[in-house]
Amino acid sequence: MQMFKRGGVKERWAGSVQDIVTVARLAATLLGKVASRDMSSEVWAHIDSHAYELRLEGLSELEAGLQSDADLELVRRISINVGSAEGGAAHIVTIFQHESPAAIYGVAGWDRTWVEGAATELNEALGRREQSFRWERWLRFDPIVAVLAISSVAMVAAVLSSVLADKASDEVFLVVGLVSGAGLLLYLLAARIIQRYTLTLELLAEGESTRWERERRRALTVLGSAALIVVTAAVYALAGKFVG
Repeated sequence: MQMFKRGGVKERWAGSVQDIVTVARLAATLLGKVASRDMSSEVWAHIDSHAYELRLEGLSELEAGLQSDADLELVRRISINVGSAEGGAAHIVTIFQHESPAAIYGVAGWDRTWVEGAATELNEALGRREQSFRWERWLRFDPIVAVLAISSVAMVAAVLSSVLADKASDEVFLVVGLVSGAGLLLYLLAARIIQRYTLTLELLAEGESTRWERERRRALTVLGSAALIVVTAAVYALAGKFVG
């Protein structure tokens, strides 16, 4: 009975053309072990972009085609098949796409040990360029759940504040409304920032940083400059006070 195993990155993948070719070459090498022949010519790739479709055959054509013909920003999906599924033969499929998960693979064959081993190596190869954000899971709540959570925290804080400071009840509800509204706006802003700057699939030029890394550096530069201005102004004000 033929076995089939699939897997891939959890969500996001960012890599260069060479990274994609490396995965395809690994798939050809793995399949060559079980087929007992060179599989570099039995690689078929389909590139689907917003402007065109491109079909390539062989590892060398895949590499040349991706580097010369493919506009990386327009690419929506790259599917690579190594070997043929005809007659139940062993084969490997890898897909890079602007969906979640962004990079997946499928391995089919009759040898259980080979299928398991090939799947493990492909998983490791794809995982090297996986993009994950540990704090992102806190922003995956349903908006209604987020509003309820923020409102509950605001209510508790406002009630405690009213008890300790003996404030009127109408002020309590005003505080709850303001805090809940501000919290929801921050939630939506954070979700929007993540969606904008952490693409599901990001194809990069060799050595290029991801969009999130570039924007993070810019943000740190702006914050650092602002902090330096504040510190400079504070030192100047203190110096003037002591001199005066």
